[in-house]
Amino acid sequence: MSLKAPTSILLNPDQKFHAFGYEADQRYTELAQKGLSSEWYYFQKFKMKLQGNMDVTRKRMLEDIEGKQVPAHTIFAMSINFLKMEILKSLTKHSGYTIEDVHFIITIPAVWTDAAKQFMREAAIEAGIPGDNLSLAYESEVAAVYCRHLPKKMLVGLRGRDLLQSFNKGRKFMVLDLGGGTCDISVMEVVNDGNIEHIRKATGGAWGGGKVNEEFSVFLNKIFGEDVVTQCWAENPSEYLEMVRAFEIKKRKICKETTDEVPFKIPAELRMLLKLKTGFELEEVIRETKYNGKVIVKGDKILIDPNVFRELFKKTIDSIIKHMKEIFEENSGRHIATILLVGGFTESPLVREAVREAFPNMMIITPKEPSMAVLKGAVLFGQNPECICSRICKSTYGIRIARPFIDGIHRDEYKVLVDGKYYCKNLFQVFFAVDQKTKIGETFRYPIHNSYESEIRQDLRKEPKITEIYISDDPHPLYITDSNCKKHGEIIMEPPGGLWPEKFSGFVEMEIAGTEIVGRFVNKQNGETNMIYLDFLS
Repeated sequence: MSLKAPTSILLNPDQKFHAFGYEADQRYTELAQKGLSSEWYYFQKFKMKLQGNMDVTRKRMLEDIEGKQVPAHTIFAMSINFLKMEILKSLTKHSGYTIEDVHFIITIPAVWTDAAKQFMREAAIEAGIPGDNLSLAYESEVAAVYCRHLPKKMLVGLRGRDLLQSFNKGRKFMVLDLGGGTCDISVMEVVNDGNIEHIRKATGGAWGGGKVNEEFSVFLNKIFGEDVVTQCWAENPSEYLEMVRAFEIKKRKICKETTDEVPFKIPAELRMLLKLKTGFELEEVIRETKYNGKVIVKGDKILIDPNVFRELFKKTIDSIIKHMKEIFEENSGRHIATILLVGGFTESPLVREAVREAFPNMMIITPKEPSMAVLKGAVLFGQNPECICSRICKSTYGIRIARPFIDGIHRDEYKVLVDGKYYCKNLFQVFFAVDQKTKIGETFRYPIHNSYESEIRQDLRKEPKITEIYISDDPHPLYITDSNCKKHGEIIMEPPGGLWPEKFSGFVEMEIAGTEIVGRFVNKQNGETNMIYLDFLS
């Protein structure tokens, strides 16, 4: 059993929280065995639903194991609340600390979008964590911080020389963070003060350990048939959970040198349903597949040839290695001498062996508990968040503006007449450019002016000012309508004190604040500053 609790949550029939982690798995299994699970809500690996470019909105719904839907926001908030209460119980038992004394760090994949990050922040606030006491941290970063502070005896390296050389000033290293859902790859460098900076934007893909589980499901479908497997798991969810647990254990043991068959207990219900649907016994069915002679039935088990079992990892590992090689071929990948392996999926010997074979001249470092590196690193990061001193922009950020029209430069279709002057509308004003190195606290300002002196504009003084945010993969986009540009979110400025001055002049300041972007409005007349809201879930 892993030291990390699975992201599993169980709600009762009234959609109230019941259990989290291993307790949720166990309780649901008991309910399923008694035939009482159909009215309960059981979710697994729901954090993966925020990965990649999936549509993340406040209205997003999640389906439980039986297809019943609950708002995703509810599931995340309940889970965070459970973890929060466990922390506070422990603190109050041994000290007089309250929630106001705790700064919470929630770790997220470095490849998450701004919308996913905001979703997680809002769920945490809904769970009762004060926004000012909350930071989001990238998993690959905090894992690097953790490994940098570990003594040599707690690190496992390929060669016997001093592993800590890899974190000396000026050294570049790659962090390969492999979790259940994602593969995050970051390239970093140790700078003069011992802090760490990114030299390439984090990239990766859905190449976590969960992909191997999917391949195992495909393997079962090829033998039993997808309809048989689906029906069996729907009618016997406890058997499904038992097989998933068994697979997770064997996934961590199989290696290149394994020669013995890998045994799996096959539920009696699955075999009976196969016979009912096809009229054939399991042995007869296997003989007609490509697994004839490679998957053997023995009693209530199947024995899987180790080469067949290793094949389940191939697509995922090949994707990881391919992406790593692409990075090493880039300018940012030059002079990297160290690869740091962290995350639960790196506990697989096959993953570690594949990385070593693909990059024989690299120093490969793994903490002795790679699945715990993110958790422990988050604590260190929380005490010194400035240790990550700069990051690389994933996209170009900006807003729509208008400027005086220049013949021969600007597009004629965007030419507009305003107060007797011609302007070009739809221009892209860049805040931060893709691949730009941004230091923590770095800002960009743009001016803002408005007048509400006319009678017809008086009611607008109570309304928020909303400015659309755009992103692009081009470092120098010209127009927000270019094919590589899209709306990304909104800047929402509430009127100070509930009412805008009749006439004001000031500027909006956008700041890189750790892993998130924040903004504020500064009134030029009186110097007052008001925080503004950036909404990436609109």
